[in-house]
Amino acid sequence: MSASLFVIEQSLVDLEELRATLVDEGDTEAVAAVDQQIVEWQDRTPVKVASSRAFVLQQETLVGACKAEEDRIRAIRKRAESNIERYKAYLLAVMQRFDIKELKAENIGGFRRQGNGGFEPLDIPEWPKDSSGNFEALRAHDAGLVNFPSDFPVKALYVPDTEKIREELKRRVLCPECKGGDVRLDEHDTQAVDSSTCPRCHGERTVPATVEGARLLPRGEHLRVI
Repeated sequence: MSASLFVIEQSLVDLEELRATLVDEGDTEAVAAVDQQIVEWQDRTPVKVASSRAFVLQQETLVGACKAEEDRIRAIRKRAESNIERYKAYLLAVMQRFDIKELKAENIGGFRRQGNGGFEPLDIPEWPKDSSGNFEALRAHDAGLVNFPSDFPVKALYVPDTEKIREELKRRVLCPECKGGDVRLDEHDTQAVDSSTCPRCHGERTVPATVEGARLLPRGEHLRVI
């Protein structure tokens, strides 16, 4: 029966302690017997070390093979994901180009254009972002790097107040071109401006409010498999 390395080393320690006791007692015959046992246990050490080394190397080889297989499978997955995104982007572009909301094959299914959920993306081109796409909190001495008006909405210290900006950009105000058709061009005019011909509001009388340096982008669309 093969003994573990721990058993071998512990047995050698025990035998060395027993031998020292027997030497003190002057029992030479017993000392010789212990010496023989020590030799036998010592002979087992190289065999056990070799088998232990072989086991570790075998496991390291197995780990390396697993990592290589993981890399291969990961590459296959990434390639498949890329193919999906690329082809869906192509289909979406075609459907948008020809204003097709849904493509279906009878009794099979197909694809549907679907608007992205959540908030419209807030774009502040001159404000730096971190690696996650969030607006960075600027330190006091960095404020001069961003050319915004003094009343630009911020919260905390040099961080855009995105909630307030969104609220402002979603608010509608009287069209500055036609004044909503409710006022005269100046004190000498005899006719109010006709808002229906206004090139800016196109008869709506109001336009979205603006915040200098910021804008809301369209939510965009994605393709859904149906």
